[in-house]
Amino acid sequence: MAWFEWPSSREKKSAVKNIVALMKADGKVTESEMACLKAVCQRVELSEEELQKIMDAPDATRFVVPRKTREKVQQLVEIAAMMLADGETDEREGAIFYSVAKAFGFERSVAEELNERIVESLVNKEPIDHVCDKIERFLEFP
Repeated sequence: MAWFEWPSSREKKSAVKNIVALMKADGKVTESEMACLKAVCQRVELSEEELQKIMDAPDATRFVVPRKTREKVQQLVEIAAMMLADGETDEREGAIFYSVAKAFGFERSVAEELNERIVESLVNKEPIDHVCDKIERFLEFP
């Protein structure tokens, strides 16, 4: 299964907007963060032109809640990966993770558990599909 399978262009643009917001949250953009962003754009098949529009005017891209649990999980994993990309986790980055998780319908306690599980898996360099599978199973049977 591909890491990202998007039913709509609006969902993928919304996901990239969240990643861009996180990347800019600490006031600096590192090479590793840009590499992570470019990898995300490749996976979701977002053109450089579309990315530039989002970066130039993020408020013009509407937030869209994914319909499927897998898509929500994929976005949260992507957000966590960006949080870890520069080797430093900023409080503002964590706030974005929790804000997106809340918008996806997760209670704070569940979002905290998701964050902990996702970050631990990413730090342990588990394959992304495996991380998504684990999180999806956790959500089915908490």
